[in-house]
Amino acid sequence: MIMSSRDPHDLADEIKDIFISRKDKRSLLERELRRVAWFKEHIEDCKKHYNLNWEQPNIKYCFLSKKPLLSKEFTDKQINSTSIKFITLESLRSLN
Repeated sequence: MIMSSRDPHDLADEIKDIFISRKDKRSLLERELRRVAWFKEHIEDCKKHYNLNWEQPNIKYCFLSKKPLLSKEFTDKQINSTSIKFITLESLRSLN
């Protein structure tokens, strides 16, 4: 097994892939937010398709990661984010 260390350049590229869209590729965050918007627009179709009995669905987005991501991009864009390690039912209920 070959192990490689991650240098600051690799980490910077990974962060760019999450937050910065390019001409040829949307950022991960943009793709995720588009999926959330699509789901909100098609909630009635999804409820019918999956036979869900939601009265008033309360759909909120939260970016989950294996480790905490400390980035001002989340706070600047007012995006909820947390690490899977810290997620609880109460933390999900408190999302804004």
